[in-house]
Amino acid sequence: MTYEFVKHVADNLRFGSYKDRIIEFKNPAKVRIKDINSNTYVELICPEWSEFKKSSNLSFNKNKYSCNKIGLSIYVNTGTINPNEEYEAVGYNIGFENPDYVFWEEFTTFLKATYEDKIYKHRCLIEDTFVV
Repeated sequence: MTYEFVKHVADNLRFGSYKDRIIEFKNPAKVRIKDINSNTYVELICPEWSEFKKSSNLSFNKNKYSCNKIGLSIYVNTGTINPNEEYEAVGYNIGFENPDYVFWEEFTTFLKATYEDKIYKHRCLIEDTFVV
């Protein structure tokens, strides 16, 4: 699976090209696109890529860790829906200096906003159901 293919899938998802497929937003950084007709799925996972540094606080003799965001990690899983088998998993690290960083940051913002919208709609549905 090429990087260009992964970027193409992410771009199509953002612009609504997969309306005839089942799209599940699992959490703010994970989406699964299922195609029932071909019994396949593509899953994109986009967590932050962070670096942990150990520092020492001499006055209390305790170790502390600082976390610095240095980019995004893009993981892609593909497989069959039934039975749920994973065939290929690839990953890419996109650092700040990468020219595609802005694209992937906008994509992760889209994932977070869509997930939060899904949760908000669910809460509104519950409130509407049980308001007397």
